[in-house]
Formats: sequence, structure tokens, C-alpha cells
Amino acid sequence: MDKGLKDEWLEKLNAFANWKPYSTCEGHVRSNHGGAEDHPRVWLETERAPNDLVADVWRDHTAQFQTMREKHFPAADTTSELHLNYKSPLFGTNFVLKLDSRFKRCSIEPSSEILGWWENTILRMQRFDHEFGQVASNDI
Repeated sequence: MDKGLKDEWLEKLNAFANWKPYSTCEGHVRSNHGGAEDHPRVWLETERAPNDLVADVWRDHTAQFQTMREKHFPAADTTSELHLNYKSPLFGTNFVLKLDSRFKRCSIEPSSEILGWWENTILRMQRFDHEFGQVASNDI
């Protein structure tokens, strides 16, 4: 866990009804090379459920889920990806949502853009979580 992530952010990220973070990064300053670590990110997943059940929800609502993702996480400041994470019958299947900031970490102290990205992403995630839950709860 990165030291620069505020406790209030982590508390909010762990309080969603349908999503739990499995990877967070505050972004790190790199001297000679770029990479994903240069940008803040939060990757989340739903709880695992039986493969057929989750696959059916995905099949029935893919377009709606992707529209929700695009609405809540604008491409101007966030690269987002939502997909089905199919596992074996033993481990189940779940949804994965990856949110990566487009703002590069360029200094030890986070820029106002990066601080704003975290604040906005959490607010957007709260709305996305609620809307996702309304759609998915009808089928799961």
C-alpha cells in the first residue's frame, strides 16, 4: 500500500457495496522511463459467484455496464476498463473494473490534478457502484 493514499480515500474505496479494491497505486516519480506506475490507479473487483450466473448477467447487460462506465469515468482524465474475469468453476467468476489516471506523477508531492483525480474518482465510483448494484441485483 502506498503511503500517500489518504486514509479517507482508502476507507471510501473499501466501503462500496459491490466492489472491493484489489490494487491501488498513488503513482510514482520515475526518472528515466515511463510505465503504469507513473500514474495513479485503482483496480476493483466484485465478489466471485458461480460462473454461469455472472456470465449471464454480463451477457444480458454488457452494453449497459459499458455505457455506465463511460458515463461515470470520462476519458478526459481516466482510462477505464470493465470486463468479466472468468475463473474455474471452483473459484467462480467476477467483474473487474480498472481505473487509471491520465495524470502522470511528476513530483514527490502529488499535483492538484492527481489529488482531484482521486477525489473525483471516488465520487464517481460511489455513483457507479450504486447504479451497477441496481442493475446486477435484479439478476444475481
